[in-house]
Amino acid sequence: MSPTQREGGRIQQRWGEEAAQGRAAGGWNKAGKVASSSLAVCNTKRLLLEFFVFAVLLLWVFMMAHNLASRFKPCFHEGMPVGRAAGNRFVIIKSWTGATHWNAGVDGVLSAWRAGQASNSSFHVEWQDKEWFCLRSLADLRLVEVAPADDPKKGVLRTGRFGCSQPAQLFSYRGHSIFSKGAGSYVNMREQQNLRAHGDTLPWSPLLRETRQTRVAVDNAPEAKDPEGFERRLLGLLPRIPP
Repeated sequence: MSPTQREGGRIQQRWGEEAAQGRAAGGWNKAGKVASSSLAVCNTKRLLLEFFVFAVLLLWVFMMAHNLASRFKPCFHEGMPVGRAAGNRFVIIKSWTGATHWNAGVDGVLSAWRAGQASNSSFHVEWQDKEWFCLRSLADLRLVEVAPADDPKKGVLRTGRFGCSQPAQLFSYRGHSIFSKGAGSYVNMREQQNLRAHGDTLPWSPLLRETRQTRVAVDNAPEAKDPEGFERRLLGLLPRIPP
């Protein structure tokens, strides 16, 4: 083989090697592009997943904040706190949220009624000293008292006598609640309706601390505009009261 032929063979060999390297490089480039595309898709999915998780967490935080705000809504109640109601003679006693009023039923038993349904929710405060007062229902003019411990309805608030002479008829404002002297307990609103001078668990025992269910707010009753009418009603009771 002549030198010229040998040189031509070497050139063809180099071209073949370079062509093979080019094909291999092209394959690697295509594989790299596919890998980069797959990585971009994965990153997009991950970002969407993280955004979804963040949105769910944000919604949960909002719901918790709304729940807490509704629970602490009583802090913004516009009624008069009991500590400032000491000078009021005619009062309406509301739950701390303002949703219900103390109301005297036809049987004399006090319970919490919704504001729009309470028809006998006005009371007259009759101070006995600087701390204790009697509470007279303007529905029947009888005084509110707490059923004693030996009564089957222990702790029930009800109207009874006309005259204020018993510890069971004495109450005081303490903090944001009303305390019964006879029962030695805060007045407790159980099951959002029943007014009781005891706790929530059997056997019934005095409730000695304020809770959300004991807190009340006090507003002026409409009868405050006509005190003479109330006094005339009281005078009309004289013939019915035994000597």
